Amino acid sequence: MKPQRILAVLAAILFVAAVALATAGPRSVSLAGALSYVNPRAVENLHNWTLRALGPWVWLHIGQPLMIRPAWLPAGALGLILAGVALSLPARDATRRSTRRS
Repeated sequence: MKPQRILAVLAAILFVAAVALATAGPRSVSLAGALSYVNPRAVENLHNWTLRALGPWVWLHIGQPLMIRPAWLPAGALGLILAGVALSLPARDATRRSTRRS
């Protein structure tokens, strides 16, 4: 399967998830609230893993700001990025060129 198609499918899945979170959930539930709804210790586990694996600055500058954003925003933003990458990739293999001349 082409990487372009895989990225487009992942972007579509993330867009559907973002719309579902925005419409089905409470009006302005944060990402931390949505994660703690799935698992009460999810935010704490994510915090501990981030500190161990990536360092405290990642949690301070990336993790905490993401946790206070609406739950649909990270899924929608990642879907938008993947859709842009999928559209930016060349449609066909650039190394294969036609040797036929008119």
